[in-house]
Amino acid sequence: MVAEHAQAAASCKEVLMSAGGPLLNRLHRPSGRARQALRRWLARPLATVARRRLARLLQDWRAERALTWPLAVPAVDLVPRVLILAPDPRHLIGSRGDEAMLRALIARLRATRPQLEIGLLCGADTDPALAAGLGCKAVPGWRFPFQLRSAWAQVRDFAPTELVLVGADALDGHYSPLVSAALLVLADLAARRGCAVCTSGFSVNERPHPALAVFFDELSPAVSLNVRDPVSLARLQAFSRAPARLVADVAFLLPPDADGPGLPALRAWSAAQRLRGCTVLALNVHPLLVHQQGPAALQQLLQSVCVALRGLLRARAIALALVSHDLREGDGDDRCLAVLSEGLQAEFGARIHRLDPRCDAAQVKAAMREVDAVVTGRMHLAVAALGMGVPVAVLAYQGKFQGLLQWFGLPESLLVRPEQLTDTAVLTAAMSALLDGRAALAEQVQSRLAQVLAAAALQLEPPAGEPVP
Repeated sequence: MVAEHAQAAASCKEVLMSAGGPLLNRLHRPSGRARQALRRWLARPLATVARRRLARLLQDWRAERALTWPLAVPAVDLVPRVLILAPDPRHLIGSRGDEAMLRALIARLRATRPQLEIGLLCGADTDPALAAGLGCKAVPGWRFPFQLRSAWAQVRDFAPTELVLVGADALDGHYSPLVSAALLVLADLAARRGCAVCTSGFSVNERPHPALAVFFDELSPAVSLNVRDPVSLARLQAFSRAPARLVADVAFLLPPDADGPGLPALRAWSAAQRLRGCTVLALNVHPLLVHQQGPAALQQLLQSVCVALRGLLRARAIALALVSHDLREGDGDDRCLAVLSEGLQAEFGARIHRLDPRCDAAQVKAAMREVDAVVTGRMHLAVAALGMGVPVAVLAYQGKFQGLLQWFGLPESLLVRPEQLTDTAVLTAAMSALLDGRAALAEQVQSRLAQVLAAAALQLEPPAGEPVP
């Protein structure tokens, strides 16, 4: 095993070398635990700028709420319009997961109301063609640093009758508490103006940002919060008194597209591998799994994954399809998959295949038909696979995967926790559990799929007792 690590390390290294106080005074009675966590955050010197911006946003939001009145025009005279708030308004689509959620949501809206006008809030410097490519009108109201009055003016000018905030993993403050708060504030103001407002299903990590408790607590009750897994729902209920309901990820509703680039090659390769008696295993690894730990951690992760895969390829009749599910250059999935391909190709040759990275989210979902099992660090690749009835093992980060597995009743032996990602033995055990139990796990996924699809569709329906917009 030591020799295996040394060999993988040399291969991976070679390829990598070439490749505040004011806010606390404005709190609206947060829970005791949230108050303590917020005090600790306020004491950090590096949080000074963010603290001031959040305090200013909270102040501006409360002032704007006093000036916001319901629409005076009767609803029958309004042009029906939906405004979508993407989880990353400046870039709209940062990963195939973002794309999957947006396309699934838009397709679902269009299915029932083909003539509906859909706007997509984006950055002032965002290429409008990105929104147009999704069948939406660009609403350029997002600036950095965020300015509530200008953003809210753009929302008002679009005059939506409905608003959907794509929650994803953007509302717990992990990436930016200011962006999370700003998205919640815009949704709140629209609800107070008379829009039908909901979030698509979002997740909550183990430590939501303490400054966001007041923003959730002061949301209008007209904002329908939808949480995409039972673990996240429990975390939100412990963090805030805002009411929420359980749904499944909206990306489960994305229709697969079998006409993508590289799919014919994948089908032919998979068929040939199965004729040889191989089980086809898809794999995704990406830098965000260890991004907080620096470049050395990424190299260690790739070494461990490479060792685990090499052992499985030698011991079992399996073939490996490397699948990218991210669009970002430089720090995206391909950076990791190139290293793994380079480290394995010489020994295993035709048993290694890389899916064409130009495949979009719907085409990647269709590609999951051609594999037998999936190991992934991308949540929405797991969603795509599970949506096609294919079992998964997951490389977890940001607390997003436990609840997803619970939807399908899958065991936690299929989950590799963040602190275990560089442990070759744990990686090997999780992959082996997936391969050994593949047939039974596939039946388990199929048995739960209809229930999950129904839960995914629920988020676009009003809560019980409320009229359909």
